[in-house]
Amino acid sequence: VGAYIVYNRTINPKLGIDSKITMLSQSDNNLTTYGLADFYITANYKLNKNIKLTIGSKIPFSDGNKMKDNMPLPMDFQASLGTLDLIFGMGIIVQGWQLVAAIQQPLTQNNNKFIASDYPLESAFRRFQSTNNYQRSGDVLLRLSYPVNFGPRFRFTPSLLPIYHLANDKFTDSDGLEKEIIGSQGLTLNANTYFDWQISLKNSLQLNVGAPLIIRDARPDGLTRHFLASVEYRFFF
Repeated sequence: VGAYIVYNRTINPKLGIDSKITMLSQSDNNLTTYGLADFYITANYKLNKNIKLTIGSKIPFSDGNKMKDNMPLPMDFQASLGTLDLIFGMGIIVQGWQLVAAIQQPLTQNNNKFIASDYPLESAFRRFQSTNNYQRSGDVLLRLSYPVNFGPRFRFTPSLLPIYHLANDKFTDSDGLEKEIIGSQGLTLNANTYFDWQISLKNSLQLNVGAPLIIRDARPDGLTRHFLASVEYRFFF
């Protein structure tokens, strides 16, 4: 279960600032973890009415090494990846189609110390990928969407979101050897649908549902979801 608070500020007709604080709670294997995840800050600049540039950063609230009973937990139970990331993107509108291309590149790595073999044989955590001294690669993404308006208040937007992980991630095993996580490089393809309701001039509601169509063979970062649904309320002032 995730939650976030977003604040958007228009500086002038060309420049705007977006900020977001995210939180995450996860429950599985008789374990519940929760906490603040990341702070996102981005600046958006409109070159013209159809092209927008974005640059910003993801700043973690934790080092990605949450523990239980003095034992490091796998990345699936970390609220944040624990990396400081650079984000750069470009958005283009062409005949109603919206196209966004972006790259998210870690500038630092987290402090995760999880080694699956440290847990007892009967533990469910033995099945998780070890991520001791986890080295995560960057991602490039391309979002293609087409909004369809139903009157002045309702909008339906189908979207495809391919994300390509640029290289295999790495970890350090119990013998101190750095190893690649084979299969962690590659493509994830997500399908999303957005339903927007403009309740009034100052209030709107959005429902977003999505699911992956293609996933990577290995997903040590713990980000993969079988299904996603979110509701967002917006207030303009």
